[in-house]
Amino acid sequence: MGAMRAMKTELRRPDGQPVRVLVVDDESTLAELMSMALRMEKWDVRTALDGQSAVRTAREFRPDVVVLDVMLRSPPSAGTPS
Repeated sequence: MGAMRAMKTELRRPDGQPVRVLVVDDESTLAELMSMALRMEKWDVRTALDGQSAVRTAREFRPDVVVLDVMLRSPPSAGTPS
């Protein structure tokens, strides 16, 4: 029997563009490690290190996926403008 090769399917948006991911984590090292791993999958990745910049980035970047640190120390304030 020949060696089996793992098939890898690249995920893309319906328009053919890379998946957009926003990584939100107040630990910059963890955010960067996660971002690097996702970029290796050829995804378009942005990072935010606090809640307010996460909201701002999400509004302009329009991610398909958000990887969110649920223990984030600075969640978005209720007064963040919409």
